[in-house]
Amino acid sequence: MLPRVAAAAAALCCLSAATSRSLGEEVVMRDGRVLTGKLGIVTGLADLPKAADPEGGGPIPLIVFVDDELRRTFVPKRLIREIRPGSGVEVLERYHIPQRVATAGMTVSSMGFPLRVTPFDEFGRRIFTLATASGRVDVIQGITELTPRWVRVQGITHVWDMRMATTSLPRDVLERLLLGRTDQADVEARKKAARFYIQMERYEDALGQLQAILEDPAVSAEAKADLQSSFQVLKQLSARRILEELKFRRAAGQHRTVLTLLQKFPTDGVAGDILQEVREILEEYQKQGEQAEGLVARLRELVRQIDETALRKEAGEAVEEIAARLSPDTLPRLAAFSQFAEDATVPAEERVALAITGWYLGADRAARRSKMACPGAPRVIRMDRGCSIRPARMRRACRLERTSMIHYSCDLCKRPLDPRNDLRYTVKIEVYAAFDPLELDDAEVDRDHLEELHEILERMDDATDEQLGDEVFQQLRYDLCPECRQKFLKNPLGKKASEQLDFSKN
Repeated sequence: MLPRVAAAAAALCCLSAATSRSLGEEVVMRDGRVLTGKLGIVTGLADLPKAADPEGGGPIPLIVFVDDELRRTFVPKRLIREIRPGSGVEVLERYHIPQRVATAGMTVSSMGFPLRVTPFDEFGRRIFTLATASGRVDVIQGITELTPRWVRVQGITHVWDMRMATTSLPRDVLERLLLGRTDQADVEARKKAARFYIQMERYEDALGQLQAILEDPAVSAEAKADLQSSFQVLKQLSARRILEELKFRRAAGQHRTVLTLLQKFPTDGVAGDILQEVREILEEYQKQGEQAEGLVARLRELVRQIDETALRKEAGEAVEEIAARLSPDTLPRLAAFSQFAEDATVPAEERVALAITGWYLGADRAARRSKMACPGAPRVIRMDRGCSIRPARMRRACRLERTSMIHYSCDLCKRPLDPRNDLRYTVKIEVYAAFDPLELDDAEVDRDHLEELHEILERMDDATDEQLGDEVFQQLRYDLCPECRQKFLKNPLGKKASEQLDFSKN
């Protein structure tokens, strides 16, 4: 991240960006987070920031807010480790858009459920329809200030001032607003638009602006030469950003999209280290693809070697599902099968069983002779009359295998319970604190509870999570045999001492 920021700063310098700095303050939280912006203190979230009383009167402000011009983040003082002067914040490019803003009249003080929000037009206006107590209200809004981080939107028919992230504007709307306020004959104005996109980290759009300047015959050769270095830096930034986006999509499992875009990755003027990373990812995908094709081909060959027709058919269906859903994310499920795929000493049926059980249960639970269904069946994937290894039944069989490994006993009489043959009942008990509505008088409503909350939070810091949780909520679970179930239902609260349940810790 730091090299990219440095490169962006270099590009801005080449474009004659403003070098002045506006100092902010940094709030370092106890958990390590750092908030940057202008600071203020309040006594409550509904209070307006105001200067402290010189005589020291009034409630003690225990909340600090950090204003970064887009949002205000409120944090309690006790969670702040230190407040230090900011290292300097870059001055953002700004565009002022003239609108007939309402300064008096009806005011939007709180927003209800929005019924309709139209897109911004070429003049930066939209209609925001609200549902109010008096019915439907249409509020016309207009963008009055545009920066790379935030957009100021003010009411035209109503008094309303709000901020929204610039990235939430559609690309075409943002382009129309910028181009409408950029004199195409003024090179400095076009460079300002490029700087705007760089500060937004939309390097492809900044490249488009610079490319248009470099191709404009009206621009002097000297001016174009000054822009060449910025153009090359932005090319690297754009390529690096695309690569990072592809890595993010790859981690999210969008492998087909990533592979398609990697094959179309731009190479003209891109640094060698970036292209090397692209080649390495492509080679890894190629190796995984070849491995997957080889394993599927080997599986199909082994299925054909199974003698019994019915079993061969069922195994073939499972293998075809594996082939259809095999991807770089699911390929590790066949790790156990890949170790024995070419081992002729292992029967074909057992190798197929390794693949199928590994696919449904995971490679660490793959088995040559699965016990997932009916005991005593002669085959590797044990089946009896009516059993199948179709996907749905295979998953159900896997659940049966996991269940058979758990040992149950009645928590009352201690008798062992076989999950396959014995009927077992589960008792779940939830004990939680009741919260009843309180009747508050006017004095209680007007009282400031902030300090009380502060004391409660401090006490919570001293208590363990287990103590806090047990005081509010507990959940208990017991297993009973049919006979003990009847006893429990007759006396669930244990009122008769002779029949109290003596539950063991299972």
